[in-house]
Amino acid sequence: MCKCFDKASELGACSIGIPLIGTGNLGFPYQTAVQIMIKAAVDYSKANPDSPIEEFRFIVFGGDQKGISTFEEKFAEFKKEHQPGPKHRKQTVRKRSPTPILPEFRCKEVGIGDLKLKVVKGDITQERSHAICNVVTQDLDMTSGNLSRAISDVSGSAVQEALQCRSPQSPGSVVITTAGSLSAKHIVHMVVGSGNKQHLQKCVEKALKEVDTAGLSSVSIPAVGSGGLGLTPEDSADVVFGAIRAFTAKPCNSIHEMRVVVFDDSVTGAFVKELEAIRSINADPSNCKDKDEDPV
Repeated sequence: MCKCFDKASELGACSIGIPLIGTGNLGFPYQTAVQIMIKAAVDYSKANPDSPIEEFRFIVFGGDQKGISTFEEKFAEFKKEHQPGPKHRKQTVRKRSPTPILPEFRCKEVGIGDLKLKVVKGDITQERSHAICNVVTQDLDMTSGNLSRAISDVSGSAVQEALQCRSPQSPGSVVITTAGSLSAKHIVHMVVGSGNKQHLQKCVEKALKEVDTAGLSSVSIPAVGSGGLGLTPEDSADVVFGAIRAFTAKPCNSIHEMRVVVFDDSVTGAFVKELEAIRSINADPSNCKDKDEDPV
């Protein structure tokens, strides 16, 4: 079961359905089988806090009344054992300060060693980076989201045709195609399965690894999740910069410039705030600088 959970996490799944295992040919007593299943799910969740799995669904055949009653009994015991204890003094939860809107913003750059990390206000379809990142669903249909639809409109039909040859893909996968009529050279399509932040961050991390492995020196990343997936600007910035931090924890092979491209004024402030946080903790301030430039 743990191997199944590992694979589901690797694919970016947010839920997993598990049949009642072992009570057939394997001859497990119902009490034992159900207890093992519940314990496996709970132990896995505790041991893997970064897993995107948020829901474990135990599936029992409708005619298996013994299986149903055993799960009901074990769930009742589980709830009783995990009743909340006496209430403690309420802890103060630190709230995020409102992120300012920056309508006049154009570009801010932080240099970290040989890497240039930028937040730019602009349209990702106009980027001239070696690669731009896109978000697609499992069927690789570029008409299913605002970002991919905008990219498809400018890149032309050749990109969608190239994707169709490789459809479907599992959530968490990455597919690289040419960029068609875009100024960029390649499009890195991130296949997402949900708006779960951990899942999206893993997708961005994998996209960056693919760009670096392909020997490309620059990449443009959109505000992942801030559109149809429903993330707040702050959560979207957490996703993108969380992936960048994880990726840059090791030396890059080829990437020398990362451009986080934000289209909406209301989203820009959250990304600039994250960039400033990176700047403030950088060990060598001489490698950090602000810069105003043409965003393309």
